[in-house]
Amino acid sequence: AEWKAYNFATLGDRVGGGYLQPLVKVRAEFRKILQGMGFEEMPTNRWVETSFWNFDALFQPQSHPARDAHDTF
Repeated sequence: AEWKAYNFATLGDRVGGGYLQPLVKVRAEFRKILQGMGFEEMPTNRWVETSFWNFDALFQPQSHPARDAHDTF
């Protein structure tokens, strides 16, 4: 069998970019809507917020049943 010479300088086909996951698109749309209403996104890199942001900043009383550890995520 004859082997064809291989050209290492050639470029291959362009790889397509792919698509965004549907929930990422929905989240971006919600972000755009809320920012259009005047809300600002807080700079944070935490996925789980402290009880201050989940309860105290929302003026939820200390004795509220939702503050029990078994009732929160």
